[in-house]
Amino acid sequence: MTWQNWAGTASADPARRSWPRSTEEIGLAITAAGKDGLTVRALGSGHSFTPAAATSGVALDGPVECAVQVRAHGGITDGVAGLRDGQLSVELRAPLRGVAPGQTMVLYRPDPDGDEVIASATITR
Repeated sequence: MTWQNWAGTASADPARRSWPRSTEEIGLAITAAGKDGLTVRALGSGHSFTPAAATSGVALDGPVECAVQVRAHGGITDGVAGLRDGQLSVELRAPLRGVAPGQTMVLYRPDPDGDEVIASATITR
């Protein structure tokens, strides 16, 4: 399956594509690629003028499992984040109270050594 950036200025035909949904699955994809002598690139939204994501190796794509917090002191729940039509889309695993457009949400991977922020965004709907 050919990958192309949004501008059409870069394209690639990865040997494989992987849609990992967790850090563990990302690790497995990287390990498998290494065993096969392939490089790994994360695709993201393809919103680039450069071939930064172009690879003949393994292309990582798709949604990722994460923790979601709305507002600085709001509730936290697990979720799945990904891109739909160029927009960040988050599916919550459990409802959060008081979520409204204009509020900020933060997506992160919990880690005992310090949480890793994946993204932050303003809620639009």
